[in-house]
Amino acid sequence: MENLSAPDGKSVNDGISKELASLSYVTTIEDVVAGLGKGALMAKMDIKQAYRNIPVLPQDRLLLGMEWKGLMLRSPLARGQPP
Repeated sequence: MENLSAPDGKSVNDGISKELASLSYVTTIEDVVAGLGKGALMAKMDIKQAYRNIPVLPQDRLLLGMEWKGLMLRSPLARGQPP
């Protein structure tokens, strides 16, 4: 998993407008259910299989990164920061 909020002041997330990409949560699930009305259906699913941890040997961490708008961005792991 890549932390796009680091380093502070120079991260990928620092370049994204908070007005265009904001996130808010409801207080409780009861608030959501109450707003759905009578007869609404709900479902639950387990998405743990959607996430994978891929081990990377310490000597290969310098190879981690991504390209964005022509810039090569190195992973914090490649910069020697702990996972």
